[in-house]
Amino acid sequence: MMNQDHFYEIEFEKPGKLVMPIILEFVFDNGKTKREYLPAKIWRKNQEKVYKVFHFKEKVKEIKLDPYQETADVDMSNNFWPTR
Repeated sequence: MMNQDHFYEIEFEKPGKLVMPIILEFVFDNGKTKREYLPAKIWRKNQEKVYKVFHFKEKVKEIKLDPYQETADVDMSNNFWPTR
């Protein structure tokens, strides 16, 4: 099997007024995980929406936003991909 690059573009929305970091956990097909921390300054150019592209060699099976509930999230029902 040939190694392929996998790109994931994620759109984040900030419905409240608090500027918070974005904490993600990626779960790969092989069972490994990787945490990504995007500092709060990501919101400096756009206070409502931001986009981020992630590049991995492995295929992502699941994405969790704020997996350890470290931020002031107003709606935790949308913190998973695929949707639960």
